[in-house]
Amino acid sequence: MGLLLKSSGNGLVLGFRNDGSTLFAAGCDNNLMKVWDLEQERCSWKGKVAAKGIWPTAISVPPWEWCEKMVVVGASDGSVSLIDTRIATGNGAQSRILGKHKHPIVSTAHGLWVGEGRGETIVSADCEGEIILWDPRKPENLSKPGSEADRIHVRAHKTCLTTMAAHPSGNFIASGSTAKCVKVFGASTSEKDHVMIRSRRNRYKLKERIAPVTSLAFHQQDYILAVGCSDGTVTMYGNE
Repeated sequence: MGLLLKSSGNGLVLGFRNDGSTLFAAGCDNNLMKVWDLEQERCSWKGKVAAKGIWPTAISVPPWEWCEKMVVVGASDGSVSLIDTRIATGNGAQSRILGKHKHPIVSTAHGLWVGEGRGETIVSADCEGEIILWDPRKPENLSKPGSEADRIHVRAHKTCLTTMAAHPSGNFIASGSTAKCVKVFGASTSEKDHVMIRSRRNRYKLKERIAPVTSLAFHQQDYILAVGCSDGTVTMYGNE
């Protein structure tokens, strides 16, 4: 089964459906996304998910029943969209734009956010350190990209943001940067209420100082955060 979209460019971005049956692949300076049926080992869908000259830079696959055939795609022009893969292969994709950052997207994520009924939420982060929370059900987002009414802004980093992850519970968002820094934010409905927590306790005592951060991942049930760094180390932070 071949996944290669292009041999050069900005790299391949991938997303898995929760049950492991489907893989989404896009990127490499190409506006094409392919959907792979892993059980049958074949490409089940392909289509253009961005305009010419723009390419996907991040993918996340929400587990919510109402968007079973949809995927969140962040792009090099800063846009964040819901892509509907029910459109026949080869005919492109139906795109619902949630909004747009000023800079290219680094990561997208999702969670069942708490507080004042926010519920199902899409999270996106750009390379200049801005994180935005989107309500995917709000029609204002879809008809008026950039509407201030239905999103939350967090200025997470002043230096280059390299990665972002959201805990499945919706309680935390973590972001990392080239400045050897990891920040963890609690879910909130206003930016002023976001609390930044610097993780000083190392759950497994691997090391106290970290190199520039390259990747982040939350445990699916526990409050454990794995931090990957440019020196090849992985450090685990927990809530104990």
